[in-house]
Formats: sequence, C-alpha cells, structure tokens
Amino acid sequence: PFKKHPWFIAQFTPKSDGSQDLTSDLKAIEAETKKSSSQLLGVALNTFQKDYQTDEPIEQGLFGLGSAELGSVKPCQEDVRTGQQTCTEFPVYCLDASAGQHAADVAGAWDGTMNAHGACPASDHDFDDEEEPSLVV
Repeated sequence: PFKKHPWFIAQFTPKSDGSQDLTSDLKAIEAETKKSSSQLLGVALNTFQKDYQTDEPIEQGLFGLGSAELGSVKPCQEDVRTGQQTCTEFPVYCLDASAGQHAADVAGAWDGTMNAHGACPASDHDFDDEEEPSLVV
C-alpha cells in the first residue's frame, strides 16, 4: 500500500561497535535515491552533535564540542501565557570531529570534509594557511 509514497529514513543511527561500513551504507542509500523507480528521498542522521545534557554525554553525535569558543548567541523565547520574553546567552564552541563519531565516514560518503567553517582549528591560526572551506558535513 505504500509503494507509491515517497519516504525517507529519519533518525538514522549508525552502529557504534565498528561492525558497520557507514560510508558504503550511505553511498548505497544515495544510489537508491537516484533510481527512477525508487521512492526513497534520502536519510537524516540522528545526532549531529554529541549530547552533553546528560550526566555522561551520549556518544552518538558526528561531532563533539571543542574547547575554542567562537562567539555567543542570545536566543529569546516568549511565554505563551504571559507574553514575557526571556533571552539567555550561550557560548558557541567549535566542532571537534575527534570528539564525536562517524564524521569521517559521512564526509567520505559524499566527498565532504571535516575541516570547514566552525571546525576546531588544527592550530592557533584558524585556517590562515588554507583557502576558505566550502563544504561541511
């Protein structure tokens, strides 16, 4: 009954025990989406960033947070009952692929790179020696 309905894989969670060839799996998913007979639209990975809001961080994210603070954000929300607006400032840290899992696999599947805007610098020069990266996983 669902053969004619487009679909996608949501919250795709790679295995963390090393038993999966994630790069090959993602390439196979992409190949399936390109078939004219396929209704598969694609895949969304479950966790972009490691979850630090638990006592022991959940290790499923592609990236962890590095120690370099890149700036801050101050999002606001409004209480729907009172209309009172609350704004809180949060630091923004660089993304560290070595503190997460599978970033290299995902980059490899789509010819991407982990060295891009927002990535933790390999040195204190923050990409001074390279061209501006154009693709981030």
